[in-house]
Formats: sequence, C-alpha cells, structure tokens
Amino acid sequence: MNVILSDRLGASSFLGNLWTAYRFPIAGITGFRIGGGVNCQDKSYSDLTNANSIPSSVVWNGLLGYQASVWGVDVNLRNLTNRRYFVAAHGAGALVGETRSAFVGVHADL
Repeated sequence: MNVILSDRLGASSFLGNLWTAYRFPIAGITGFRIGGGVNCQDKSYSDLTNANSIPSSVVWNGLLGYQASVWGVDVNLRNLTNRRYFVAAHGAGALVGETRSAFVGVHADL
C-alpha cells in the first residue's frame, strides 16, 4: 500500500493505491493467481487561483496470471468500471485517464 500526502501546487493532497493477490492451484497445477487493486486520488488544482481543477477519483484494476518456474504470463485489467477520470489539471483543462483496457505480459525469470 502506498499513500502520499502533499500540499504542493498541482498535486493531490491525497494519493494512494492498494493491491492484493491470491495464489491458488487448479486441478493440482500450482502457479495461478488473481489480484485486484484500487488507485485513489483527491481533487487537485492547476494553479494558485484554483480556477481549474480535476475531481477526486477511484479506479479499480485487476490481474489474472500464471507463474511457472522460469516464466509467467499475466493479463492486467485497468479501470474495470470504465469510469471517466482525470490524471492532471492544467491551464487549458485536464488530461483524461485511461479507459477500460487489458494488457497481456509474458516474462522470463532467468
């Protein structure tokens, strides 16, 4: 778990994330895992006048994977609820966060 508290311009006063994962066997084969997490961000402003801001957000993510002895594969799922959120405010508006997406990763543990 990561939690950051800040009073800097352009930074949220609260930013945090929490992840967990559970490993389990299927039909006697070990190495499968499922996980989930949440990213939280408080409201933030783009300048000293507080004219432009982005609202607070909560984004849920997930993971499905398999880990063998020297390799593994994961499917990472981001923004499970497909909620529209913003990651940064600036003078012209804000940057929109990622929509629901999935990524597959394969890795070798050499």
